[in-house]
Order: sequence, then structure tokens, then C-alpha cells
Amino acid sequence: MTTHAQDIMSRELFTVSPEMSLIDMDKALSSRKISGAPVVSNGELIGIVTSTDIGRRFSSNLKTEAGETSYYWHSNGTMTNLIVGSETDAGDLVERLSRCTVADIMTDDVISVSPDDEVKVVAGLMSKYKIHRILVVQNKRPVGMITSLDMVGLLTQ
Repeated sequence: MTTHAQDIMSRELFTVSPEMSLIDMDKALSSRKISGAPVVSNGELIGIVTSTDIGRRFSSNLKTEAGETSYYWHSNGTMTNLIVGSETDAGDLVERLSRCTVADIMTDDVISVSPDDEVKVVAGLMSKYKIHRILVVQNKRPVGMITSLDMVGLLTQ
């Protein structure tokens, strides 16, 4: 029997809007203990955003050399280790984060599958693009998500 995306996908999706602030997004992801979410506008998928996107977006603009001090924005307003820079960079980072929205950092070229795609197609795409989550989309609307842990779980059945 062939297993399809719809057989293993999680149907409960937390989505964010492109207008959501990065601070609110980080708080929402942290409170749900997830690291990413589909970006939806008028019910249609327009992108995906992860907590890693914050680091990727802002670490490239640091003015100091790697190795000085590490900081990462956290939802409680503090910094924890990830992005390398100085204390000045950290203050600047918090200020820039407070002005940005999900639309500023989201990935709009989303790798997705349909509910009827076979799991081997899902695994192939996740491997090819080195992604840990893939959206299941039907008629431009996200209907589920499959994570790398879902794929591992399938192997244990």
C-alpha cells in the first residue's frame, strides 16, 4: 500500500500574516514550541517563515568580525547566543527587529506538495532542498505540514 502526504501530514496549522511583526511572530512560534509557519494572505499561501530567517536576515549586516560576542534575539526581549557581533550590534538588531514584519524576511518560493503526492516524493524534495518541513497545499491553500520528524515516525510504524 502506498502512503501519501495526506496520510502523514499534520492538519493543524498555525499560520502568520505578512503584516505580523517579527517580535509577535517570535513570541507566537516560541509559545507553540515550533520554529516556522506558513505565511498566508486571504487564505492563500504566499510564503514560509522560520526563526532561522531572522538570524539569516540580520547577521549579514553586523559591523564587527566574527568571534567578538554572540547574540540572538529572543521573544522575551533578551539576547541569547547565535548571531555574532558586538553589544552595539545587539542594540541595533533589537531596533531593526522592532521595525520589521514577516513579509520582510519570509521565503516566498515555497517548496510544497499536494495531498495526493506519495511520501517518496515528499522525502525526495526534503532531501534535495535540505528542508525540515514541507507544506501540503491544495488550490493555493495550505492544508497540512510534514516535518522531518513525521518522516522518521513513518519509518517506525
